[in-house]
Amino acid sequence: MPSPPVLEIQPLLVQKEVDASEPCHQAGSLRLEVAPGTSAPALPARLVMIFDMSGSMRGRPMELLEAALSHVFTNLRPQDKLSMIRFGGDASVDFVEWDKATIESTGLNPFSMVGGGTNYDAAIDLSLSTIRSLPGLTDAKTSHGIAKQVLFLTDGHPHPASTANRSLDLAGEHPGEGYTFNTLGLGDESSVDKPRLMTLSEVGRGQYFNANEPTELADKMDKLVSLSQNIAYASPTLTMEVFPGVKVTNVSVPLVGMHVLDEAGPGVHSIDLPDIELGSPLELVYEVHVEQHPIGTKQDILQWSIPGQPPVVSSIVWADQGTVLMAAHNTRPTVLSTIGKTVAAMKAGDETEAMKLANTLTKIGTTLGDTTATGIATKITEAGGKGVDIGEILEDLTSTKTNPDGTLK
Repeated sequence: MPSPPVLEIQPLLVQKEVDASEPCHQAGSLRLEVAPGTSAPALPARLVMIFDMSGSMRGRPMELLEAALSHVFTNLRPQDKLSMIRFGGDASVDFVEWDKATIESTGLNPFSMVGGGTNYDAAIDLSLSTIRSLPGLTDAKTSHGIAKQVLFLTDGHPHPASTANRSLDLAGEHPGEGYTFNTLGLGDESSVDKPRLMTLSEVGRGQYFNANEPTELADKMDKLVSLSQNIAYASPTLTMEVFPGVKVTNVSVPLVGMHVLDEAGPGVHSIDLPDIELGSPLELVYEVHVEQHPIGTKQDILQWSIPGQPPVVSSIVWADQGTVLMAAHNTRPTVLSTIGKTVAAMKAGDETEAMKLANTLTKIGTTLGDTTATGIATKITEAGGKGVDIGEILEDLTSTKTNPDGTLK
């Protein structure tokens, strides 16, 4: 089992020197990436694919799904393994932990349909129980050395509606088992509950894929396989220690449109994060609120740590107003916070607010030379007003990746 690579953890605050005449309220960010010069081996992948086999998939969609899966099998590496679950009104396991050689020697029977509804809860619950039955794969020692991905594919809403009552909780349990929960909506907004699928992927720390047509299935599943084979540090769990007199709010991963934590007071908090991909930093943004202290006080406010990495502390210095006005300001937390608000507006369907924020990002990015800000703004403004399915826009936004220099991939 390969050891996870060394990570570089870089905390930033807008201001390290703050005005002692009032409490401190400001934005902060945290950047995580494979340390420069560190060798990052390709991790073996474990894929769990959950497919909607209700009656609406009959015919051409099913033919294209089978073709897409054949393409997935072709692209598996010898070290990768695949499990498959199908569902309709109920759910069942087709096979567990087959590698490429087993698939080629055994062959796969044509998929049979499952009647009786579209039971999200049964499918996601079976995914969890299947994962928990795999020897050693939920062991903490394997957490960061195996890229573990789930893909939940459906072409419809849960039916009956009550069969999705537990779906969010169940999807949210996957990161705790070391698995990232991704979703794929097949069809337009009239047939697929895209906001629900987006939320399932958000709590599952995964990615949302959008396929308006069955012909797009192979491309989307290729993206998942490619993602799983590019992960350098799987299932990172960030420990955030909040020191006395400090509160943290609105923790998010803005470039993937992921809300992580509403509020955290003094104490130690564990946060499940998305996988860290090779050559692409992961950035968090948050707001920090600190009780007032006398001039000259240096105060540690937060400590960040990840298993196998040394902890990093964020601190501030309380100063007079003149000193604060002359001190350097860091703009990256402000940029990330604005990106987060822009993506949230798109997810809420508020195009007017999203376009307004995109214009702000353009101005910020142009002024500061921040290519992430201008790149995200361009994505949104180019999509706005064209009648594009919101699923397409959100997939594009939430699959955004940056190079180490901040440019978009």
